Amino acid sequence: MGRPRNAVILLFIAAAVVGLVWFAGPLRNETLSIMNRESSESDTLVVYIYYDGTSSKADTEFRVKGPEVPVQTDNLQFFLRHGLQSNVDYLFILNGHVDESIRFPERSNIHIIRRENKCYDIGSFKIGVEMLEKQLNRRYGRFVMINASVRGPFMPTYTKGCWTDLLLSRLNDRVKLVGTTYNCRPRPHVQSQVLAMDRDAFHAAVGSMQCWTNMLDAVMKGEVQLTQDIRNAGYGVDVLMTSYHTSPTYGTHCAHDDPNLPKQYYEMTFHPYEVMFIKANRLLDDHALALYTKWHDEAWDVSSCPYHMK
Repeated sequence: MGRPRNAVILLFIAAAVVGLVWFAGPLRNETLSIMNRESSESDTLVVYIYYDGTSSKADTEFRVKGPEVPVQTDNLQFFLRHGLQSNVDYLFILNGHVDESIRFPERSNIHIIRRENKCYDIGSFKIGVEMLEKQLNRRYGRFVMINASVRGPFMPTYTKGCWTDLLLSRLNDRVKLVGTTYNCRPRPHVQSQVLAMDRDAFHAAVGSMQCWTNMLDAVMKGEVQLTQDIRNAGYGVDVLMTSYHTSPTYGTHCAHDDPNLPKQYYEMTFHPYEVMFIKANRLLDDHALALYTKWHDEAWDVSSCPYHMK
């Protein structure tokens, strides 16, 4: 790694004393990542996968056109204001450069890994979970994975409870994977910007959660295949978007393309309250996104979650 051994030892000692540390300089390998050494008793781990929105030329050609200025930092900051709870554990995987304005609360249920920007979201998720569980010598039973392309949680004032419960409560003996939206092409699949799963699903989908080296594989062999892996294991999937629930066979017989595009959800555009986490990098409705961001930031009584951390 190019560092003297004593310096590495001192670095780990400092991390243990501070409790929560992240590096200002670049990291060459995950093995130098630092996280909290303590842990809550929660059975649930929320994994937030961040990168600053900067894309390689190949990825830019593959991705859908988005805002000129990346929104990932704004999305992460919104989540830190509205998505933190004391009754679940959090793992923030920081892939590559991190804006200096971002500050994480120093809590025993918040852990951070900083690493190179590689493996894409699903690969980073698997690596992060395995690293944290090894570090803490424990196993989580339920997971929520979120990437930085979405902003949320957005919950209407008439909704009661915690945002995590609205996702995790849909998991049961039959349903093992829950998302927010569903794409029917090229093969029907739960889209991966937000995923909730239990330990059974994590094991069933381990083959699709590899360290993919290009965007095409990350989508086709990762995101799209993950849903198939869950079904091949004998389980079902579910999503929040309303249209999915109009037919028991919607998940296998639908024909629409990616609904996370302007006017592509049955000639409509998703509202933040339908999906809880809205794609902020697709130019869906930037006016609505700005207003609901402002309103939720200004609301003094909008959260009914008793575990919400401000």
